[in-house]
Amino acid sequence: MVVENEGISCRQIETCELCAEQGKVLYSIFAISYFLLRELGRLESALNARLLWSDPQPFPDQIHKLYRTYYTHSRSSQFSFYRSRGTAKLVKDALAKTLFWKPYIFQSDNLHLQGLPPGDLIEVGCGSGGFLAAMAREGWKCHGIDFDESAIAEARKIPGVSAEVAELTQRA
Repeated sequence: MVVENEGISCRQIETCELCAEQGKVLYSIFAISYFLLRELGRLESALNARLLWSDPQPFPDQIHKLYRTYYTHSRSSQFSFYRSRGTAKLVKDALAKTLFWKPYIFQSDNLHLQGLPPGDLIEVGCGSGGFLAAMAREGWKCHGIDFDESAIAEARKIPGVSAEVAELTQRA
């Protein structure tokens, strides 16, 4: 069954795609708009497969519509927050040394890749490449894929980053 949800064509998924068990609704998501309360979707589960899924789900050719205004898909997504600075860095370093049996909890720079030797990195859903730019500066060989052509065009401008329009299932 095709459902129109906020301008995005979706399909209903009421049974688990792994075990065919009827889904059990865990949460319902509602929108309130000028005295109108309507259901946008549900989060369902199948105990046998230990799987959660959203219902309805956008068709693959509609997913890009969800990211039109998402922060990682803009020209200004070249963030510098992947590395701690100032007081935050001092506190994290001190805690990592003090709690030496679990330092990895506080070594969260570069999305927990801090301290690893640079290697090959692929980011699925890279947007316009903010994280890839930060990692390329650290010496990583970076490649990104995303379905948003305009975001990939921005990512391709970053030195040391290769990017392509693709989905994970299309990668060989």
